[in-house]
Amino acid sequence: MCKRENIKESIILAIGITLILLSLTVSVLVFKKGKEIEALDDKCFSYVNNKQYEDAIKFAYSIPDNKKSSGIYACIATAYYNLHENDLALKNFEKAKEMQEGIFHPLNPTYRIYIYTNIAKILHDENKDNEAIIYYEKALHEMIENRKIREEYRKKYIEVLTQIAKIYEENQALDKAIEYYEKALKLYNKYGFDDKEKEEIKKKLAEIYGKKDA
Repeated sequence: MCKRENIKESIILAIGITLILLSLTVSVLVFKKGKEIEALDDKCFSYVNNKQYEDAIKFAYSIPDNKKSSGIYACIATAYYNLHENDLALKNFEKAKEMQEGIFHPLNPTYRIYIYTNIAKILHDENKDNEAIIYYEKALHEMIENRKIREEYRKKYIEVLTQIAKIYEENQALDKAIEYYEKALKLYNKYGFDDKEKEEIKKKLAEIYGKKDA
């Protein structure tokens, strides 16, 4: 009986060790793949940052589909946007969005914010303002953690609030414009940011209140 128990314990121990080794192997492979993807993303965006948009697109399309990340599609989209190819830019930003929102894709809030704000920008350019606001709101949501704005996104959060306010102002939805401008101004004061954008918001609010009182 004792011998059988020892064999059973040995088998359980062997299975446990095998599972641990398998888990470590998978972790190493995932890490290596992540570093490879990051390197490809960085190279593509280096072309974009140097305004070599055609080279960025050429490089991105040379990558096999099974190695293309959401970052690569965002890079392609950014290059097309700078070449004033809005349809192709939107198509690739939407592909990047689908990958970022996919269940098996590693979450990257920074990429998601970048993707959402750029989709919103293109939709606004195309006069699809209601859809643009939806994507700006999605970006705001990504910057929140435990009901607080994450420190690294505070300035970006204010910028997005301001963009939403501008869209409402352009569409003569003045009460909504005031709401978002005031939110932005409140955060400028809260976080101690002091630049020309803050003064612009103050001017905008004064202009809108003037229109409402006229």
